[in-house]
Amino acid sequence: MRWLFAVTLVAASVQATALPDPAVAQGGVVDRPFAVTVVNKNTSQIPCPADGRVYTLRGSLVAPANRVSGGRGAAVTVLVHGAMLPGDTLWRMRPGGDESFDFALRMARLGHAVVSMELPGYGDTVTADAPNGALVCQGSMADVIHQVVDKLRAGDYQLGGAAGGPAFKRVAIAGFSFGGQYVQAAAYSFPDIDALVVMGWADPFVPSEEGVQFTSGTQLACFNGGEPKFDDGSGPPDYVERPGDLAVKVQWYEPVAPAEEYWKAHIERDPCGLQTSYGGRFVADMTGLARVHVPVLVADGDHDELVGWLGPRVLFARLTGTPDRTLMLFPGAGHSFFLEKRRAQWTAKIAGWLGKRGF
Repeated sequence: MRWLFAVTLVAASVQATALPDPAVAQGGVVDRPFAVTVVNKNTSQIPCPADGRVYTLRGSLVAPANRVSGGRGAAVTVLVHGAMLPGDTLWRMRPGGDESFDFALRMARLGHAVVSMELPGYGDTVTADAPNGALVCQGSMADVIHQVVDKLRAGDYQLGGAAGGPAFKRVAIAGFSFGGQYVQAAAYSFPDIDALVVMGWADPFVPSEEGVQFTSGTQLACFNGGEPKFDDGSGPPDYVERPGDLAVKVQWYEPVAPAEEYWKAHIERDPCGLQTSYGGRFVADMTGLARVHVPVLVADGDHDELVGWLGPRVLFARLTGTPDRTLMLFPGAGHSFFLEKRRAQWTAKIAGWLGKRGF
């Protein structure tokens, strides 16, 4: 049980330490629109169908100016969203204009370059007939993340509307909730990253009673064919709507009212392929997780009603392929810990872990 002892030490240190918010890095923060073109294909270890169409993912690149100067970036972390709130809607959340919820901006102020973007099936990627929600799956999401990593290394993307941007030497990927599943799969399917962060996700999935209600309904709806993307019945088929009130109930342990209201107002329907490929990802993890050889951080609130208390500990134990693995259990925090009352403290912990590994 040596790993459990390590977990206890990490949790205790998180509880005892309140880190200050450092000043903005010298030279200020660069905050520009980001766009990258990808193909919704699947060459990952998860067997599931994709439509093979080209999509442009839009979001932001936020970084201290001195980290992206001269056309060459030292290191960047790709922020991968989960269900319901895509891209900047999640990572750049500012209810009522409150910047303290803007995770990407806070990371930049802590000295980190980060990129956020919507994934296929969300936001501006959706047209009247595409993508079919059954043809966006966990394997294709892993493949898309891999493509984004490659393009960040090559500087092959749009920044502020202009073609090309800094080419980054080192790239980390950080996924939240469902996004944690995608980044895990990307890490073992495409060994081209330098660090992995899994936030608010782990198997075995042991949710609370409310969490079971929240997840089981959407699973059943998708296996019954799903519904159109938009509220008015338009858009591509095979999507699923998650109940806003129940979503909020299982998201937070220390809720903040403006963030809750923002969350409910911005929920999108999710592609059903993400639900129906869950089993394939679970099987791929059985052998894949041991093949992750880069530093890994598993970060969860210890009152996460969606993941439960067991999953993060088991995931940590299964990451046997890396000598550099850390489990952070944030005391008194829920699923969306980086949007709760102590969000600044938990974000600083994640930033600190990345900083010690060259990010």
